[in-house]
Amino acid sequence: MIQIVSNGSENELKTLRAQLAFRERQLIDPSSPSFSEDISALLMQLADGLKNQVQARIVASRQQFERDSKSGLHAVTISEAAMNEFDKTWESVENRMKIVPGKELFSALNTHLQLKYKISLSPIFVVESFLRDEISPQIVELLRKLDGIRKEDAPDQTSLEFTPSMPE
Repeated sequence: MIQIVSNGSENELKTLRAQLAFRERQLIDPSSPSFSEDISALLMQLADGLKNQVQARIVASRQQFERDSKSGLHAVTISEAAMNEFDKTWESVENRMKIVPGKELFSALNTHLQLKYKISLSPIFVVESFLRDEISPQIVELLRKLDGIRKEDAPDQTSLEFTPSMPE
């Protein structure tokens, strides 16, 4: 029996439940434990391994921005402000997930799931788990335009213009 405790998104839960149900149906390895972790806590823990990398990138970007804008602030002042903002952002799972590199976090999640539960999630499996109304209208519009270009002959492809609509 699969027992999942979560404060995470429904997509994460749905994807994990589907993959775990598949594993149980296929009896890939009946000796592996059932998933019973809090997905939000797990993602926070896995993201902790990326903390220094993410913080360093944010501090470096902030310093570059301040240099380019000729703010005249000292590098220490800039770094301190960036690190304070980073610490606030890093506290919540929702905000943390916005700034960690998704590909690396997905890889860490897969490593954890493979080692502990003997399952893995493919990007295709995750994408196929989304319902249409769970996808941003901007992404849907972009995908439609890309699909239209894909159907055109190569010489007729001039450029792709995408103007995101502003949230109301």
